[in-house]
Amino acid sequence: MKSFSMTRTLLLLIMMLMLAACSGFGPVPVKPQKTYLLNDVNPDSVHARKLPLTILVTTPAADAGFNTTAMAYMKTTYQLQYYSQHRWVDTPAHMLVPLMVQSLTQTQHFAHVVAPPYTAAMSFRLDTRLVELFQDFTQKPSVVHLKLRAQLINAYNQHLIASYAFVASAVAPADDAYGQVQAANMAVSDVLGQLSRFVVAHTGPKRNKH
Repeated sequence: MKSFSMTRTLLLLIMMLMLAACSGFGPVPVKPQKTYLLNDVNPDSVHARKLPLTILVTTPAADAGFNTTAMAYMKTTYQLQYYSQHRWVDTPAHMLVPLMVQSLTQTQHFAHVVAPPYTAAMSFRLDTRLVELFQDFTQKPSVVHLKLRAQLINAYNQHLIASYAFVASAVAPADDAYGQVQAANMAVSDVLGQLSRFVVAHTGPKRNKH
């Protein structure tokens, strides 16, 4: 009798699951997330005389709300929101490292442009902080805002040479997540161009004495 009761219970469970599937009450399908890259570098980089210098590009820090792979946007002033089905493949701060290295390398000004975990001798260190990267829907069409703060350090004596906050805004081709991706890459390209000019201007022959 016990075996018969267990068999009947199992059959009832199977029938219930089949009915649920047929009636549309089964598991709700989850849409796959789409992921995106920041990978645009300004092709019109400044060029300068090559010097026997090594500059270390450290991984940027990020302000609250932007140290995440979530793609941020703002529909109401001061209220940061995130797309649910769209993300960056890595945090924007981390994705900026190889782009800054590439941009500074394109200047042909440095013998070596390196990134962590480099620990050998260096001439300069570039520390940066991602202050903001978000899509602004309070204006039409939407605009992506990027702000990156930079500090150029003399690696021999750890003195601050110069600091600056670079800003760029780019109109999104569409008021959606992919529009943000396109505009963010345009803004990154703009900021990288500004950053390269800043670094070259402060590491020339008259600036790199120690």
